[in-house]
Amino acid sequence: MTDVLLRQVERARISGTAAGAGTIDTFTDHVGVAHARFLPPGHYRIDVRSEDGFEASAVVDIQAGKELPLNVVVQDRTARR
Repeated sequence: MTDVLLRQVERARISGTAAGAGTIDTFTDHVGVAHARFLPPGHYRIDVRSEDGFEASAVVDIQAGKELPLNVVVQDRTARR
């Protein structure tokens, strides 16, 4: 997990679900990494929120027995573009 300046984001909450499959609810560690093991295969919508309110979301397909590295960049969704 990183922010837009590529800084590691610790204690970001990661949550998500896959219809009929499973749920994810975990936090990143001190280097911005989280592990979600033993998830059933499925099409997951992942939402991330940092302690300072930055957010991100992603959609991923989890396959049985496969490791899936995923980097999500959190950003201030209230900032004007």
